Amino acid sequence: MRKVREIIKKLRLIPPGDSVLAAVSGGADSVCLLHLLSGWRGEMGFQLYAAHLDHGLRGAESAADGDFVEELCGMLRVPFRFSKVSVGEYAMEKGLSTQEAARQLRYAFLGDLARELGASRIAVGHNQDDQAETVLLHLVRGAGPEGLRGMDYETRLGPGRSLIRPLLGTSRAEIEAYLAAEGQAFRVDPSNEKPIYLRNRVRLELLPLLEQGYNSKVKEALFKTAEIVRDDLLFLQGRARELYPQVVLEGPGEEVSLRIARLQQVPMALQRQLVRLALGRIRGDLRGIQFVHVEELLGLMETGQVGSGIHLPKGLRAYRTYDRLILRRAPEEEAEPVDFSVPLSVPGSTYVPEAGLTIEAAILPAEQIPESTLRQVGRWEAILDLDRLPSSLEVRSRRPGDRFSPLGLTGTKKVKDFFIDLKIPQGERDLVPLVASGDEIIWVVGWRVDDRFKVTQGTKRLLRLQASDDQGMEDA
Repeated sequence: MRKVREIIKKLRLIPPGDSVLAAVSGGADSVCLLHLLSGWRGEMGFQLYAAHLDHGLRGAESAADGDFVEELCGMLRVPFRFSKVSVGEYAMEKGLSTQEAARQLRYAFLGDLARELGASRIAVGHNQDDQAETVLLHLVRGAGPEGLRGMDYETRLGPGRSLIRPLLGTSRAEIEAYLAAEGQAFRVDPSNEKPIYLRNRVRLELLPLLEQGYNSKVKEALFKTAEIVRDDLLFLQGRARELYPQVVLEGPGEEVSLRIARLQQVPMALQRQLVRLALGRIRGDLRGIQFVHVEELLGLMETGQVGSGIHLPKGLRAYRTYDRLILRRAPEEEAEPVDFSVPLSVPGSTYVPEAGLTIEAAILPAEQIPESTLRQVGRWEAILDLDRLPSSLEVRSRRPGDRFSPLGLTGTKKVKDFFIDLKIPQGERDLVPLVASGDEIIWVVGWRVDDRFKVTQGTKRLLRLQASDDQGMEDA
């Protein structure tokens, strides 16, 4: 209690007179958060509300979570709001993974409710263990400082509104010990104990291995690393913003250029930050832009011939002139054929730089995924019968003559015709990854699996594939 109270006061996470909306799932972290805040609202002078969103993924279990939170709020005399959504339907409609769909719906609900209630703070229960998992996830994927900084105690959402994480410096063990001492029950989500998602495997397998064999305090070490990286990164970003007008020229339309001579005068750490600022300016965000893309741009500046260029995710193109590095959106007619092939790690994580995606592969017994989950898989997930699949898989671009048997349709279809029917712009078709084995297409990523590899009643082992651009992981 003392630790969390000091963090709130030191960082002014909840200024007196503010209103706070606490997101409460019913798990230990959010229950602890609500329990603490409800006891301090008088002392600290803020209004407290609680909200619970039923994602519609676990049937009666989800409904019981909502009932539990409502009862807890009644006991603590905290105004309570509830809503229910269908994450599965939203994921299919928007072409998202289940995790990303749930994240978007959750924060849309909390944001709308905060505006309605006049709450300037949305409080969530992320803790030190979550931070360690996030940093380790980003580390094994090869992230730069933006990924290794992890989550912040406060994230600005817009004018006058913030997402706060008062428990970020508190371990899960401390949280559960506190609840036990207070005699406060909480709900347990069984899906958190199954190695379905990569984050779960990091929590259940990798972190315990590191604790037992290498460093018993590895979570604290990862948390401290995130703090150090975050402080250093904030300094670099501030300096890069100061230098931006001297290095970057914003041209007409969707084009920016970087002065090569001026960019080369600053240290490499600032070069990377200036390139990211320029990319963010032309795209509006950095979704799909990875460390490798920034390095490719800097390599083009250092060794590229005048007139040479590279393609980046989401239709961006960069090319070099005599004294400039130009970034702009490539018109569809300028798109060049893209050819790539990367072995798919099964199980494991495979990064596909040309598509700006990472594909996670997990092998699971059929009984580890509930039937309800099988029915609600989003576009960016594929659940396949492992024993029907070829022994080696790759992630590659399309090739002339590619055909497959789209799930739910009879016969085979050319991948080209499949893309035309879906009205996928021509310039984007080469960037749609295919999971394949030679000429045999397994999954058109983001669209459809091949009917021959679908799950049936006789399936004994599953291969679960999930594609993501690695954004929003801290809120998974």
